[in-house]
Amino acid sequence: MAIHHLGNARDGQRVGHLGHAARSRLLARQGSGPRLDGQEACESRRAQHHRRPDRSQALRQPCLFPVRRRRFSDGSRRDEVHRSRAQSECTRWIWLQRPPKGPDHHRAPRTSTCSKTSSLMPSGFAIAWEAGASAQVELFSPDLDGAAADNDYRFKFSPPMRRTLRPPITGLQLGDRELGPIVDRLNKLGEALDARRQPDGTAAAPAAAGNAILAKAQEAGTLLHTLIIPSDVQMELGSDNLFLEIGIDEALLEFPWELLHDGTDFFGLTHSIGRFVNVSKATIPSQNRPEPIGIKPLSILLISVPTPQPRQTATGNLIYQTLPGAVQETDEITRAITALGSDAELDVLSGRGATWTAVAMALKSKRYHIVHYSGHAYFDNQKPMNSSLVLDDEDMATGAIKQFCKQPPVLFFINGCESGVGRGTGSAWKNRYDIFGLARAFLDTGAYLLGSRHQVGDGGAAMFAKSFYAQVLNEKPIGTAVREARRACKTAGDFVWASYVYYGDPRIRFCKVGNPRPGG
Repeated sequence: MAIHHLGNARDGQRVGHLGHAARSRLLARQGSGPRLDGQEACESRRAQHHRRPDRSQALRQPCLFPVRRRRFSDGSRRDEVHRSRAQSECTRWIWLQRPPKGPDHHRAPRTSTCSKTSSLMPSGFAIAWEAGASAQVELFSPDLDGAAADNDYRFKFSPPMRRTLRPPITGLQLGDRELGPIVDRLNKLGEALDARRQPDGTAAAPAAAGNAILAKAQEAGTLLHTLIIPSDVQMELGSDNLFLEIGIDEALLEFPWELLHDGTDFFGLTHSIGRFVNVSKATIPSQNRPEPIGIKPLSILLISVPTPQPRQTATGNLIYQTLPGAVQETDEITRAITALGSDAELDVLSGRGATWTAVAMALKSKRYHIVHYSGHAYFDNQKPMNSSLVLDDEDMATGAIKQFCKQPPVLFFINGCESGVGRGTGSAWKNRYDIFGLARAFLDTGAYLLGSRHQVGDGGAAMFAKSFYAQVLNEKPIGTAVREARRACKTAGDFVWASYVYYGDPRIRFCKVGNPRPGG
């Protein structure tokens, strides 16, 4: 139903109260009632003159306020609308009317930011948030000042149906003694994954050790779910397809929260999950916060380095293994993006063209929706700024990437094959499979990040990327796209589905707006 301002009472329904002048005009248009006298006609013309301009085809709200005439020093007179503060806030009338018949009036009302009906709206993609049930879980480590000595770890939950009176942060009867068995199981899972790898870095056949690895992951996930999630919250999280945000602090990053298992399935396969981190110190100066991205073609920078040039190191000549899946991944993404035609822009830096200078210039010169990297990567948990991406001619530290991205993308997708791990002080699982050391610099820019937790198989990485972009380009939320990509990889029998972690809002999506394409 279109919404217009003052119209024929026989065609619509009145909302609110009409003043005397407006009522007189209405009766005059209907051909009944008293004729307007001189004073009333003057008030009517003044009210018509000071009516709010119509700025929308869907909603018109004329504001009818008293009019008074002022005399100025030059002898001129001017009518002014006089309204009190209360009138400004409350005195407003709206009429609901059926749209008149005729070819010029068949215009659909604007219903959302993703409407494709406006002829004036530019064509492209905008950022939108998906509606749906969402929940939030936050976990806090013990206070540094020892205030939470009795309940070392604390827990906060916001259910899908938000309460007006919300409970305080509750303590968990949980300490290092209870977490120790979980860490032990994670370390054993990591050892099993390492033992499964071939000399070239790819995974062995799924039948070789896939079932045993899945059983170890389920054991660790079930124990984590039992110890961390209170029983009443377990019931709330029992439904599928929630947008679930998991908030943790820096001491809890090593745990694979996506592997929480409720006895039926892993959370990473049933919910659209996104992580956020409660950091001890803010790292994004307010004056450098990025401006919103308007409606524009979907812009993606694709960096693919399947075979970097050898490096001279202190121990000799370092030769990297070729990643044939990176070539396949690049081809799949290119086909998917080019199918969008003029609604997308794809910049590709691959092979010998993916140099340090070329990548730096691309990041500085243009703002992208997504920056995708496929190749080798280094992780340093002790000094995250020393983590790096292996480009063709030299490595690019993540600290440099942070400096180049003054206007960061919405999402960094780092599909990196782990080439080395910096020495850490945490558990073996954390030192080998925690991605936050690489992710921190990207997240410091204000962008979201999707990346692999541990050394993924080359073919599995390409499979995950293909499934992910198929969902994103179909306007699915990022969290849902990650979940569906996990499902696709698990169906194929590859444990790569458990290796990806998404830091960001799971509800955000790229929504196509503007004129529909010809024939669409």
